[in-house]
Amino acid sequence: RQQRTALLPPNRAAGRGGSSQPFDNPLRHEDIRACRRCNRPKPERAHHCSICKHCVKRMDHHCPWVHNCVGFHNHKFFFLFLLWTCFTCLWVAVTMFLDFLAVLKDASERPQGLSTNIMVAFFISGVFGMVLICFGGFHMHLIFTNQTTLESIGTGAEKYDMGAYANARPILGGSMWQWFLPVAVDPAVARDGMHFDRRESDGSYTYYE
Repeated sequence: RQQRTALLPPNRAAGRGGSSQPFDNPLRHEDIRACRRCNRPKPERAHHCSICKHCVKRMDHHCPWVHNCVGFHNHKFFFLFLLWTCFTCLWVAVTMFLDFLAVLKDASERPQGLSTNIMVAFFISGVFGMVLICFGGFHMHLIFTNQTTLESIGTGAEKYDMGAYANARPILGGSMWQWFLPVAVDPAVARDGMHFDRRESDGSYTYYE
């Protein structure tokens, strides 16, 4: 999952391969503005990454841990990377808990090196697990409210909130059994990453076809 997140491009806003030529979806691009930095098409919810030097569809953030932007095509794999790393850390901490207590009770019963390894592994897995619970929980909140990290800092992202299930499908997959597996989302469900359903100020919904 980390490799998939790091190597799978988040998808440049200027079409596949970063071309400034034609959009992936030729429909309704009269409302797509040009980026002032790279002078390429900048669709709705896209942002220019100063590190990657191009605009990214539905950009969430640039992650130094995976050396890539998290965006339209790899947000799911980034979330799964957080989720399964968190579960792994917590599983290590839980399974080592009794050994950790035994070391605290009487470290002399075990070789010095082994006791040190148990203490270090327990603390590292426990700390990383707790941090990832917070970070993963935050990204789960973003997915189910249809926001990105960048949008959560500002205002106006609530207009994309179509309900938890409808929000999660384009990112995690059309079927719930796919949500926690590292499988690509059907393009018909994910759509083009340039136009989005929205909730209007009067409470009505506008659906992109």
